[in-house]
Amino acid sequence: MKQLLFPVRTLRNAAAHNSCLLNTLRDRLSKPIGAIAKMLINEYEMDRELVTLTRRVPLIHDFSALLMCYDALVNSGHSRSACARRLQVLSERLSRNKEYFDKQAEVSKGLEMLTALCETFADRLTAHA
Repeated sequence: MKQLLFPVRTLRNAAAHNSCLLNTLRDRLSKPIGAIAKMLINEYEMDRELVTLTRRVPLIHDFSALLMCYDALVNSGHSRSACARRLQVLSERLSRNKEYFDKQAEVSKGLEMLTALCETFADRLTAHA
C-alpha cells in the first residue's frame, strides 16, 4: 500500500494545479512500480497488453494506483457505489469521441486503458459494495 501513495500524490498534485492530464499520455515513466501491473493482471484480471501501458505512461500508472488504493481502503457500500457510478460516467466520456485520436496510437491506446480501468473498477466496486 505504501508504494501506491506516491503515485496517488502525484496525480492529486497534477489535478490540484489544473494540469492537462491528456497531454501526458505521450510521456514515459522512468521508475514504474511493478506491483501495480502485476495486481491489475492477477487480482483484477485485466488484459495483459493494455496493462503494459501502466509501466510506461505516468497518467495510467498513477490512476491505476489511485483506484487500487480506493478499492483497498474504502469499505463503505454507499461510497463505493457512488464511485462506481462516477467511474462509469468517466468511462463513457473517455470513449465518446475516441475516433478523434485514431491516428495517434499512443493517445488512443491510453484512452482505451483508462476506459478499461474505469469499467473494471466500477464493476469491482459495485460487486463488493
